[in-house]
Amino acid sequence: MPRVAYVDPRGDVIAQTLEIAGRMKEKLNAVRIARIPGARLVTAEIIKEIRTRLDELDCRHVEIVVSGEMAPSRIKKLLDESAPINVFHDTGYIAAAKPIGFKANIRTISDKPIPQEQELAPHNPRLIRLL
Repeated sequence: MPRVAYVDPRGDVIAQTLEIAGRMKEKLNAVRIARIPGARLVTAEIIKEIRTRLDELDCRHVEIVVSGEMAPSRIKKLLDESAPINVFHDTGYIAAAKPIGFKANIRTISDKPIPQEQELAPHNPRLIRLL
């Protein structure tokens, strides 16, 4: 079962990550980091430090998940700074986006056109009217 440990943003995120990884070893799949003390967003430098220290602890398999204000500008900044992030976890930006209308209408079956809801369906003698 995949296990992702959420690192408490009120403490030292690097020390917590190393403690969790050291105790869980192969059972840990990822650590999720959102903020650092003072409610500040995690930086590329901290993520790089975590990756380096995890690798030194022989926990190269542990992925790093970053969350918290995942707007495109923040993602781009972290990527431009070469932060070794495996997963960006959106906690509101995408979920708060205006929906895009989508209609999954079936227009053909086996290359044969079929009527839409607005059109009358062709007569089918196998259907029995119930109401």
